[in-house]
Amino acid sequence: MGRLRRFLRICVTMGVIALIVFPAISFAEVSYDKYTPTWKYPKAFQPGEANRQNRQQFMLRILEQPIRPFGYGIGETAEWVERHHIDKKTIWFFDELSERGIHPKMRISQSKGTGPALELELDKLFKFTNEYFSLKTFEGAGVIPNDSGLSYDFGGSYRLNLPPEIPTYQETVIYYDRKTSQNFFGIGQNTSLGDWSTYAPEELKLNTLMGVKPTEQIEGKMGFVFQHMNIGNGRRERVGKIKEHFMNADIPGISGGDLIGLETSVAHDTRDHQDDPKKGGIQKLQFGYFHDVDSNDFQYLQFQGSLAHFFSLGSDRRVLALRFHLEKDQDVGNGNIPFYNLPRLGGVTSGQESELLRSYRHNRFIEKGLMLADLEYRYSIWEYGDCGADAFLLTDVGEVFKEFSGFGFEELKGSYGGGMNIKFRRKTVLTIVWAAGNEGSRLSMQTKASF
Repeated sequence: MGRLRRFLRICVTMGVIALIVFPAISFAEVSYDKYTPTWKYPKAFQPGEANRQNRQQFMLRILEQPIRPFGYGIGETAEWVERHHIDKKTIWFFDELSERGIHPKMRISQSKGTGPALELELDKLFKFTNEYFSLKTFEGAGVIPNDSGLSYDFGGSYRLNLPPEIPTYQETVIYYDRKTSQNFFGIGQNTSLGDWSTYAPEELKLNTLMGVKPTEQIEGKMGFVFQHMNIGNGRRERVGKIKEHFMNADIPGISGGDLIGLETSVAHDTRDHQDDPKKGGIQKLQFGYFHDVDSNDFQYLQFQGSLAHFFSLGSDRRVLALRFHLEKDQDVGNGNIPFYNLPRLGGVTSGQESELLRSYRHNRFIEKGLMLADLEYRYSIWEYGDCGADAFLLTDVGEVFKEFSGFGFEELKGSYGGGMNIKFRRKTVLTIVWAAGNEGSRLSMQTKASF
């Protein structure tokens, strides 16, 4: 009986030791974690595979070292911005400035360069707001890197609105604009890059007009224009100076001049949003007569017509944008047309500057007539709160000509490419464009959509 008790005591003791020691040994040898990923490929357990993967990881770590500080800095900056709500505070700050009529901007433009700009609504700033009257000033400066130039402009405007039952207003704008370098390649469709020269325009312009807006979609204007222009040699190095390279050419307005004119225009706008249209369109016609007030013998007529339409392709995320633009200047009698007021083609902007031909340099082609067609397919790739971005594909086809009879399809210049519009509250704050054509490819940026 005593032996049996001793045997049972030994068995119980060994069982207790086994329950304690064996799990400890097993857990020490294999640490199980239910969140550890399971190997899916038996190859990973082959001899030498771990060493090979370690070598790969080692090489990748070496390659990532040059950019690792940037990634770390960006990550830390983003975390700091998020933690301190810097983005929300910045938006609040600029909203408060806007409520007080102060609008600071960063401007990127081919003709005006890159630099700060400021617009002030004086009626809001000094708290004499009146629903029938508004007064603004604006100022900007920039560096034009491609042309090694500088630009500076300032001016002001006022607008007087009549009561709503009389949909008429009077508006006057005056501004001063000086640039130290602008491109000039000569006049005509077949000018050469070898004639690349620069000039330095200094312009003072007054435009006063009467406008009528009988409906939200239709607007007409008629006004008086005065322009004073000085032309000097551009400052860009390693290219020609306009007064030296074209000294023996007959370039009207190469010394500047003063002129006055009358302009009238009518526009029909059915776009659903002015800055970020998804549907609708805008059509505009403009006619003007201009005459010199000095001895330059400027006298000419000017006609402009444009139409643009935006088609939503099944969804507001997909938009097809079409635009057609026509300009024609016609001298009157024996009068001349100053070269700086002739239609211009080349660059990434539209409107009062050189018209869209995005793979060519700014002001690349200048002549009395211009015809242009633009096509863009825009697709919304990102939206978050007030921010968004569109990617787009583009093609431009255009030509300058002296007379309509000189227009020929074989002379058309073209561009193709793509880009991105980055937007805040549906207003484009940065456009990045890459375009290619017969004179190579160009990458450019600006702070407004192309059209």
